[in-house]
Amino acid sequence: RLWNDVATENPFDRSLLPLMECLGSSTVVCGLNYQPWALETFEMAMSTIEACAIVIAHEDDPEDADEDMTDPIVCAVDLIDGLAEGLGPNFAGLVNGSARFGPTFANMLQ
Repeated sequence: RLWNDVATENPFDRSLLPLMECLGSSTVVCGLNYQPWALETFEMAMSTIEACAIVIAHEDDPEDADEDMTDPIVCAVDLIDGLAEGLGPNFAGLVNGSARFGPTFANMLQ
């Protein structure tokens, strides 16, 4: 809930970084036991990446994006990596279960 409230207002809020890092580690340790929260976590991580990427793309020179702008993307990707590692083969089902990001997730990996 905290993540949703803060990220909706400001996806660059640095208070989200430790939360995402902690969740990334937790998903690896919990493995399949994390499934009840996996879809919401995946969608919030993807939403963070999307929101930050949109803001960076609208900068005068996107190549000049500093760490404050890219750190949330890195943490969100680390969290998705933790989900993939923790859920193992079930990660594909998680992605397919996301109506918003499932159909396009594979394209983002290229």
